[in-house]
Amino acid sequence: LKLNEHILTESFEKFWPDLEAEVRDIANIEIEGTTSQVMSAVKALAKHGLPEPEVGAHAFFSSGFESHALYSTLTSITNHRLYVFGRKNRKLFDKEHKDFFTGIKSRIDQGFDFKALFLSPEAPSLIIEQAHQDSNFMMQLQMCIQNAQMVLRNYGLDPAEHCRVYKIERKYALMIADDAVLFSNLHFDDLGNVEPITKAPFNVINSKSIIGLEMVDHFLSAWENASPLSDLS
Repeated sequence: LKLNEHILTESFEKFWPDLEAEVRDIANIEIEGTTSQVMSAVKALAKHGLPEPEVGAHAFFSSGFESHALYSTLTSITNHRLYVFGRKNRKLFDKEHKDFFTGIKSRIDQGFDFKALFLSPEAPSLIIEQAHQDSNFMMQLQMCIQNAQMVLRNYGLDPAEHCRVYKIERKYALMIADDAVLFSNLHFDDLGNVEPITKAPFNVINSKSIIGLEMVDHFLSAWENASPLSDLS
């Protein structure tokens, strides 16, 4: 049924002012997420050579995820917690971040919360295959887990208390630093393999925002259902 042009014009002129006013009101709403904690993290990341972010409801970085610059920033600015939902977490436990681990035991004794999730070598084969395109990925994963265990023990920590292995498919790569949530969406190629996440784009949002709360819950749920490193056969 074709609406009469005169009726259409009259209806548009009658209702458009109300719609325009509502759109303007919505546009002026302050969107949750740009709190002092998030802005502090954004400024610190920018100072460490990462691209200038686009700041609004969240901060968007066009590259830099899982880079040494990112880990250096997070390990230096966090005061209360650092959670990492990674695969191998190789860079986190590299010697570049020795300063963080040198003082980590005393910080944990004072209430600092450090948790790192690794992909389990005993995960279903499909998840292992999707996790990385390298033919020797399994060997890389096992070596990274062993290195993390060694690093933590060298600094007086029990790896089983701070590192666990998961067997589920990740929805995104995730880090939580105090009240800042950093995440990068995973993308897959035509064969179903996850594309490289190192230096990929990522977002920063507040952990108390709706999405931030969901992501913190997602991490904690994965942590509760994961196995301590000592449970690996």
